[in-house]
Amino acid sequence: MMKTNLAASPVRRPSAAEPLPAGAVLARLAEGLWLVDMPGTSVSCRRAFSCLIDPRPGDRVAVCNSDGEAFVLAVLERPNHDAVTHLRVDGDLLLEATRDLQLRAGRELAGAAQQTLRLDTQALEVGARTARLRGEDIEMQASEVRLHTGLMRVVANVLESVAKRITQVSRTMYRSVETVDHLRAANIDHAASASMRLHGSTVILTAEQLTKVDAEQIHLG
Repeated sequence: MMKTNLAASPVRRPSAAEPLPAGAVLARLAEGLWLVDMPGTSVSCRRAFSCLIDPRPGDRVAVCNSDGEAFVLAVLERPNHDAVTHLRVDGDLLLEATRDLQLRAGRELAGAAQQTLRLDTQALEVGARTARLRGEDIEMQASEVRLHTGLMRVVANVLESVAKRITQVSRTMYRSVETVDHLRAANIDHAASASMRLHGSTVILTAEQLTKVDAEQIHLG
């Protein structure tokens, strides 16, 4: 491990004509300013605009002198390979490819934004063995939605749906309501091809105008 006495190392600004070899980063002095250990001295350096990797203490860096000001051109070597490599730019960044652009990670690919994460494209394809979507408020807008699944479970405290028309086709349907089941409609048409059963501890059938019971056999009691 490299040990350097910062108090004993003189910090200076190189002259305009002085070439500088590679050095080792000792510490971050301030935002955008690093202290680099050079042969026989320590130099205060700024990160060059083209150097996207944020230097860390212990990195071996290439230093260039321009008009009496030292710049870190590139990070040549990092002893600690487990450290996170931080790509950083000041201001906005645009990655553009005339054809395909791929992002690949060996373990995890994470994206974060403090305000908005936006994807604009003609077609969006997401493939995953397991997918999870979490959010306090989720809104989806689409002219048409198609969902194909083998099993779907919906668990919610309150489920509300508003539609002009609802069509359901199923082979078997089960409904279980613990307390009250309300149905309000202008016209109700229930038809069964085999049998229909209506049962309750108390059954009340009323009509304001007409009640009609028609069958080949009618059993009361």
